This record gives sequence, structure tokens and C-alpha cells, in this order.
Amino acid sequence: MGESRWISVDKERVCFSIDKNDVLTTYYLSSNEDGQKLIIASDTRKPTSYVYPNTCFSTQLKTGYIYYTLYMINNVSYHYEFFIDNNWNVVNLNKG
Repeated sequence: MGESRWISVDKERVCFSIDKNDVLTTYYLSSNEDGQKLIIASDTRKPTSYVYPNTCFSTQLKTGYIYYTLYMINNVSYHYEFFIDNNWNVVNLNKG
């Protein structure tokens, strides 16, 4: 699963990294919307090599749901799980 590491989340996009020295090679973002796993963004198993600002993706996440991401930056695997409340507060759900 990899290490826990936050991603930048706002109403219009998610950024897996905002550091121009980071290289994003794998990414996956899903939610529990309607009680089912909904894939929002994924590299679909195609090789990628993105640096900021291409590590950011436009998406309109919804409040009231849990989101989960797996991604690889600089050959290190990371994960981040979060909840967006009705006031658009992003709550880190990672343990530890």
C-alpha cells in the first residue's frame, strides 16, 4: 500500500504533488459514492511520467463521501484516504 502522504484537494482539482521535482508515474482516485467504488481518475495501467502542473487533474469531487487514492511519486508508493464534509473541509482518514 505504501506510505501515507496527503494530496492537494479543492473544489475544482486534485494534485498528487505540487513539487516540480516530483515525477508521478502511477495514480488512482476512487470514492464510495452510492455505496459502490467509483473510479474518478486513473492512469489505466498506461505508463505515465508527469511533473507539476501535470500532476493535477480537474475533477469536481462531492461533499459527503470518502475518497481513496494510491499513487507513485519518484518510485515510492503512497496512499491517502480522506472525507469531504458539507462545508468543504477535507478530513484526513489515514491512520497514524
